[in-house]
Amino acid sequence: MNIRFAAVGVVFLMGTGLAVAESGKANTPFQYIDMPVKEVANRVGVQPNQANNIVFDSADRHVLLESNGGTVDYVDVEFTNTPPCNPQKEIESEAVLKSLGLNPAEMELAIKQPGNHTYYDHKRMLKVGVSCNYEGAPLTAGFSRKNYMNLTSSAKQ
Repeated sequence: MNIRFAAVGVVFLMGTGLAVAESGKANTPFQYIDMPVKEVANRVGVQPNQANNIVFDSADRHVLLESNGGTVDYVDVEFTNTPPCNPQKEIESEAVLKSLGLNPAEMELAIKQPGNHTYYDHKRMLKVGVSCNYEGAPLTAGFSRKNYMNLTSSAKQ
């Protein structure tokens, strides 16, 4: 009986264009930024979809590696095993960052709003956002080099 449910899950994922990757591939997905999509696909064992993006699930994360011009330029991680969040309440961004292998103490917190924390990781030259997008949503973390260090002083805190 358990085997039947596992087979149904695999068929469902294959039918939706999603894939299940080893959980280690989702632990530090920001490492794939600026890498060629083909190389990333080989590393994670998941082929790009029609939009040339790579989408996969691990045991506790849904990962989108978005490409532009043949390289990964944005990473979005949805934490599927966290309780639903509320954007009006303070989020635990430090715990999210630590689970991704990042040290929040080594990052600059540029924006701190209850449901949205934006950090600059100067070591990796990344803009990192941890957010609750809507009530009942899972926590998400996004990584990009776009707009790194481009916040105006009025947007800060």
